[in-house]
Amino acid sequence: MPIEHWRTKAYLIDALIEDRTKSVVRKSIAHSQHEDMLWSVWEIPNPEGEPRRKIVCHLLGTFRFTESDDLVMDFPGNPDQNCRWGYKLLYEADHPPYYNCPIDFLDLAPEVNAPWRRAVRSYYARGGK
Repeated sequence: MPIEHWRTKAYLIDALIEDRTKSVVRKSIAHSQHEDMLWSVWEIPNPEGEPRRKIVCHLLGTFRFTESDDLVMDFPGNPDQNCRWGYKLLYEADHPPYYNCPIDFLDLAPEVNAPWRRAVRSYYARGGK
């Protein structure tokens, strides 16, 4: 299976926001970048009714291939010109271990992980720490 990759972080973020990836058919209705993390609310078509919405987290980083063609991810981004940008996708249901999702995103998608949302609210109640 080919690996999607981009030359720069800016191109990657643009592709994720504008749905120019091969992974999922969806539309980003809200997004926010924090360092090497991109939070989005996706609207996914549903042929049987209203579109579904999901909160997703993209962990952005660089990767390179070793001489033996092994893939090595470098988090945070490696400035090496031979590296390419890629991402790891985490859904709210996966309980991402990050809680800096913009709090207003919680109102844009149905809850699928109550403990994670409590942790996000707690993060902001403590002043974002």
